[in-house]
Order: sequence, then C-alpha cells, then structure tokens
Amino acid sequence: MLFLHYSLVVCVSLSFMHLTHKTTITDHARCQRQLITLLMACLARSAVEVYAHCYILKCPYHDSPYCSEIWLRDLMKGHPDRFCGQFGVHKHVFRCLVTELQALSMANSKHLTLDEHVAIFLYSAVSGLSVQLISECFQHSFSTISMLVLAIIIVW
Repeated sequence: MLFLHYSLVVCVSLSFMHLTHKTTITDHARCQRQLITLLMACLARSAVEVYAHCYILKCPYHDSPYCSEIWLRDLMKGHPDRFCGQFGVHKHVFRCLVTELQALSMANSKHLTLDEHVAIFLYSAVSGLSVQLISECFQHSFSTISMLVLAIIIVW
C-alpha cells in the first residue's frame, strides 16, 4: 500500500513538471498521454498489491494450537465442576444429550464431532458470548458457529 502513495506523488509531480514547461499543443497532448499511461500503470500495480495482500499473502485468523477438540477432551478428563462451569451441565448430562441427538439422527460432520457441536451450543447458551468470541474459543469460523447453534435448535 505504501507504493500507492509514492506512485501518486510521482505522478502528480510529473504532471506539474509537464504543465509548467512551455510546450506546443502536440507536445502537451503527448505529455498528457504519457501521464495517463503512467497513472494507469500505477493503479494497476496498486490493484495487484491489494489483491496479493488480501488473497495470496493471507494470515490465518484462527491460529491457536489449542483446538476445540483438545479443549473439550481436557475438560472431560478434568474436574467435574470445571466442566459444569463451562457448559452448564454435568458430564453425564452432556453424554446423555449427545446420545439423544444421535438418536434423532444427528451425526459427526466433516470437520466437527457431535461432541464439539453440542459443546459449542451449550457454551454459547451458558456464556452468552458473541459469535466472534465463541469462534475464537473453538477455533472455527463465525458462520460455522452460527450454523451449529441453529442446527441444534432446529433438531429440537
């Protein structure tokens, strides 16, 4: 993006240099064509830089090494009160809920286990956090979190 600012400064400087010199009409038209060509080249380069920054040199948003599956497994192995504090239910109730949803034909999806799915739903219901904070905690996109919460509501 810094190139864009320098390019525009150079283009404006060149245009003032060309306009201040005494030139004939044909020289003036030639200078205008050169200036327009230079401006188009600067804009094209800037567009390429913006595209590369947005789509090629991407930096992952959800980059925590501690994914939801590991976090859920640690909570299941850990202290019962900690699990209940995070999800609002005891471990055996969580297991019963997962079993009941399996009976209603819910299954693991391509990227999520049913356990994670239920954990996301319960965590969002208990915590009242925004979708952005829940997606950060579970390391999934905003749309995935919204879709998962809605899917359990529809099944019930």
